[in-house]
Amino acid sequence: MTARSAAAACIAAFSTTLAPAATDAASLAFDADSTRIALHTRQDAPNPADAPAPPPVFGAKGTWWGSVHAGYARELTQPAEANDVNLAFTFSTFLETDFELMLQLGAWYFDQEGDNAGGLNFMLGFRWHFHNEGPRSLFLDGGVGLLASTDLVPDEGTGFNFMPFVGAGFTHAIGDDGLRFLAGVRWHHISNARIKGEERNPSRDGVMVYAGVQFPF
Repeated sequence: MTARSAAAACIAAFSTTLAPAATDAASLAFDADSTRIALHTRQDAPNPADAPAPPPVFGAKGTWWGSVHAGYARELTQPAEANDVNLAFTFSTFLETDFELMLQLGAWYFDQEGDNAGGLNFMLGFRWHFHNEGPRSLFLDGGVGLLASTDLVPDEGTGFNFMPFVGAGFTHAIGDDGLRFLAGVRWHHISNARIKGEERNPSRDGVMVYAGVQFPF
């Protein structure tokens, strides 16, 4: 065998040895690239568990809601003599479908004859959404509350009164997160039920219009 033939034989044998190794290396590189692509795809894919929960269905039994409203009221018998301003927070739950139990804490300012007064009241009430289409509802409500004031309400009355009310209104969805616009009209009566005698119970009736927002918990 000549020197040239021997060299060619050595090169051929070496190439045969390297070919499987090169193939294995290329295969490993391809597998690594595939793994990186798969991991990247998994990381970019949205996780259903991370999606925000949908808001509760308005009016559904067992759901919990809060609301904030502001209102303005005038006395019925002598409108020029009393103007009331109210700001209230209501916490509520649906005991049954479209039937709501409300607990309300309110702040009042009474612009009246004699000395003006501020006040706080707590109300327990019920609200029936007799027409509920989902995005909008119509309701009737009513209840009773307790009022404590910094001065006599009405003037020449007492600083503690009962405050029954009845009213009507509507709600309307204003977003996809459960937020709703709330508005209504309400009659209320301010009276101490004669706890200080007939002469200390002038009492009065008012009509309030109010508006606010309602939101799920």
